[in-house]
Amino acid sequence: MKIAACVDRQGQPLSPLEPGVLRLFAHEDGAWRHLSDTAFDGISARSIAEITRQAEQLGSLLDGAEALLVRDVKGIAVTLLQNLGLRLWRLDGPPEAALDAVRRELEAAARELEAAARELEAAARERPDPARFFASGATEGEYRIDLAAVLASDASLNSQLVLVPFLQQIPFNRLEVVCDHPPRWLDKQLPAAGFEWEDESQEGICRLVIRPSGESAGARPGGGCGRHGAWPQGGGCSGGGCA
Repeated sequence: MKIAACVDRQGQPLSPLEPGVLRLFAHEDGAWRHLSDTAFDGISARSIAEITRQAEQLGSLLDGAEALLVRDVKGIAVTLLQNLGLRLWRLDGPPEAALDAVRRELEAAARELEAAARELEAAARERPDPARFFASGATEGEYRIDLAAVLASDASLNSQLVLVPFLQQIPFNRLEVVCDHPPRWLDKQLPAAGFEWEDESQEGICRLVIRPSGESAGARPGGGCGRHGAWPQGGGCSGGGCA
């Protein structure tokens, strides 16, 4: 691990906005080693373009350091330095006294990121297949679902839990839905998400057909028709039945 610090000639913390010395430390074999001192002019230009150039120049001297220890920093320089992947720490005294504390915080943050990444991976593996209740039709892009039978088989499901993930994630041209009655949320949520539906019920069987609307046909469903944005919130269907 490497950590850098902006210091003056006496080794006291300095703002990166002022001319000074960039001091670089490396943690190796359980101890800190002073690698180098490099003079820098400070981020003090007036124009955004020049400030950006100076910040990038300072970043090029860091040699992979994960953190920059400073007395203070403000303005656009904060964003520019953070965009270089740096964590900024404020110091009141010599940087050598703070190196271990900064290292522990960096390592703790890295562990938290790794844990969050593992949780996301686990959630992705456990996420049910959105097409598991749907049968493919004779023509590519056509699907069918007996929603009434699916809901009758599992009381924890409702029409939105079954249909919305499919509509969000599976490209299709035509979806036939057999149900007890049209879900109440269709009229409000489908048009806003780039879909249209019609009732083709006959002989006492409730049969609905859902298609991408004309302007979004061929687009990836789910908040991805390009016009309507993310799948709309709201609506609501209660468990049991085809609400």
